[in-house]
Amino acid sequence: MIHTYTELVSSLDILFKDKKNHRRDMSLAAGSAYSADVKYNQIMDEKIPADITEFILNQYINNLPSSGPEKFHEDFHAWSIQQYNIGDYILPHADCNNWLVLQILTTSPNKLDGIVMQQDTEGSDFKFFPDVAGTLMRIKSARLHWVNPVRDGVRYTATIAKE
Repeated sequence: MIHTYTELVSSLDILFKDKKNHRRDMSLAAGSAYSADVKYNQIMDEKIPADITEFILNQYINNLPSSGPEKFHEDFHAWSIQQYNIGDYILPHADCNNWLVLQILTTSPNKLDGIVMQQDTEGSDFKFFPDVAGTLMRIKSARLHWVNPVRDGVRYTATIAKE
């Protein structure tokens, strides 16, 4: 049983050891200056061991409101864990889920790594949020967000989504 984020990261390091089976290097936009629009490792919910699943989902249940627009949805359709190694990234994009929450699983020691998110509907205000283990962030539908190339060591996140 996992009790802390430190224990979780140790379990994730073992889970992601065989990276080639979990790699996502994809180009989504024609003519991109990057070799891929996303570069990271990902494991989907059905392949995640029960102890990791229990720890992560309990963090969502215990730390999101039980009512209102930010409430935890027990009828989510998918969740996954992402591993970013040094140099991995996701270019600016917007998701189309009705409800998406990101959970940060590692802390960036030098506050170099994190996520950039659009704060307004006009697309002119963006804010950087450094990685702090345990942080939950709701990513609003159709708002741009991205991960700059990782510089501060391995970065783990989990996302949970509802269509």
